[in-house]
Amino acid sequence: MLRAAVAALAALGAAAAPAQSGAAESAASGPAGWASCRDRAAAPAHAPTAAAAPAASTVAPGPAAAAALGEFEESVRRFEEEANAFRAEVRARIQERFDARRRFLAENYEDAIRDLEVMERNERESTIVRLEEFVARYPDDPTFTPDATFRLAELYYEKANDDWDLAVAAWREKARKAVAAGRDPPPEPLKSYAPSIALYQTLITGFPAYRFADGAQYLLAYCLGEMGQGEESQAAFRALVERHPQSAFVPEAWVRIGDWWFDAVEAGALRRAAEAYAHLEDLRGHPLYARALYKLGWTYYRMDDFEHAVGAFGRLLDHELAATGGRPDRKSVV
Repeated sequence: MLRAAVAALAALGAAAAPAQSGAAESAASGPAGWASCRDRAAAPAHAPTAAAAPAASTVAPGPAAAAALGEFEESVRRFEEEANAFRAEVRARIQERFDARRRFLAENYEDAIRDLEVMERNERESTIVRLEEFVARYPDDPTFTPDATFRLAELYYEKANDDWDLAVAAWREKARKAVAAGRDPPPEPLKSYAPSIALYQTLITGFPAYRFADGAQYLLAYCLGEMGQGEESQAAFRALVERHPQSAFVPEAWVRIGDWWFDAVEAGALRRAAEAYAHLEDLRGHPLYARALYKLGWTYYRMDDFEHAVGAFGRLLDHELAATGGRPDRKSVV
């Protein structure tokens, strides 16, 4: 490629040589209209002197120069193509190494997570066995048995979720094979919080003065709701707000009660939902305040009570404007 460039330059130089030679000869013979010193002295002082204009000449490159120039341009084009191909290859190599490294990290990360999950299951099972032994040996100890029972119920809850995740993974594989074979898929596994529910009930009835009795009541209601026992869940939430009116769980309990009646299809359900949501109207600083106002306004709207609906939505808008500095964030409401 460099040789072609040198040849092109040499050809251009050869084409320009005749023009340079002619110019030199013209300078040697003197310019047109030359006069001796005597002639110039005899001429008038202010007589204009005629200046010869340089002759402009354009020399077209010959066939050899044109061919060399074309070869030079072709060499430049090939160089650009090779440079682009090289850059593309470098990018591909870098991307390939990056993907390989990412796969390596992902595989090792997943392996590490699986190892930690296995370790967590083993430690959970070991702790469950020890707590079960303690509760069986000391069922009525007022100091340690409530804490042991509460912690055991939590471990049962975690185990139920973990067992359900494993069962769902196995169910999906069985369902995929069944569908591929033209069979009906097996029924989807359900969560069961029965062991936790039994311990929460034991804790509530056996140790009513327990410092976390309100938490046990809330978790009992929550687990019942997660298992589809809506009426039992609502009764447990009602017991929470009646037995522990100062509990931090009471506002959420009212919202859950309101949600239950909001979705219920029976006479008076919307009125009960509005009554439940209204308990949060004075709790402006609570995280569920905006949601409760939103559902309250919606409930009034469904009841055709548009005046109260507008009032609830107006208070909600004022709250959002105050919380966001005049820029309401709709995502924080629903």
